[in-house]
Amino acid sequence: MAPETPAPAALAPPIGTDKAAADPPASRRRAATAGPVFLAFILAAVLGVLGSVAIVLTYMAIARGVSSWSTTQRGFDSGPTIILLSALPMELALAGMAFLMVRRSKRGPVAELGLDRHRLAMKEWPILIIGSGVPFALGAALASIAPSTVDPDTYVELWRNISPASAVLWVVVIGAMPGLAEEIFFRGFMQRRLARAWSPVAAIIVSSLMFAFLHLDPATMALALVLGLWLGFVAWRTGSTWPGIAIHATINSSWNAGQIWFRQTEPDPSPVYMALGALGVISLLCFAWSVRFLLRRPAGASPSAEPVARSGAPVTGLGVSSV
Repeated sequence: MAPETPAPAALAPPIGTDKAAADPPASRRRAATAGPVFLAFILAAVLGVLGSVAIVLTYMAIARGVSSWSTTQRGFDSGPTIILLSALPMELALAGMAFLMVRRSKRGPVAELGLDRHRLAMKEWPILIIGSGVPFALGAALASIAPSTVDPDTYVELWRNISPASAVLWVVVIGAMPGLAEEIFFRGFMQRRLARAWSPVAAIIVSSLMFAFLHLDPATMALALVLGLWLGFVAWRTGSTWPGIAIHATINSSWNAGQIWFRQTEPDPSPVYMALGALGVISLLCFAWSVRFLLRRPAGASPSAEPVARSGAPVTGLGVSSV
């Protein structure tokens, strides 16, 4: 009887290899994830800046044809229309780049960016939004002591002199435009992508730093960093980008609406500060409740798409209109 021939070890790994060698190291996975994300941020920022410069130069050329240079300069400083128009290219670039980067996702762009669902009960929405006044107040306090390249009188003049019709447009657009575009990019795209290879905390911190960096002015960056950390935490625990959109838009719109009312009516400060104090207490209670219910629920799952590398109140001197 012939001896049995051993079966070939077809599935055995080659000599000198092991499982660790078959899988890419963690550092390589992190680099493969972060590289395209940061490249998308740079491209969006460049496109946004170029678009803004083009709009401003066009506006100046048109204005120079009908008035003097000094009038053109004053129009740029105080005109809400040119400020909104000059911000539009950046917001479009951010949102467009986010959708472009996830266009081939098997889950679809909407789900990939966290726009398909939310995990909040109806009663939790107002509590979360009101509670977000606490991180906003902390960020505003930090911004008020940070250096700024923006003259505070720029926005004070705008708030004081804006017409009612323009004020409605300003309040709506200054809330909706950054609220949608910036949250879709930084929390919907950047944070969720980084969380595939990094820890949730690292993804939140890095995306918040990039969010702050986009605002350029040091005072606004300080406010944006604090708010970005909170918005990142909310997006992580809810698994959705929608709560951050609602918070971001509400903060921007409320801040500007309050400033317009305060600058144009010049009310007695005492009742205003009493009302702000009461609102602060309510906001603090809502914030504590929000943190509690967010921590008690399972964190929102990171996107499980294709594997990577394997297959309020006026603040003196704070010239900030939005984050």
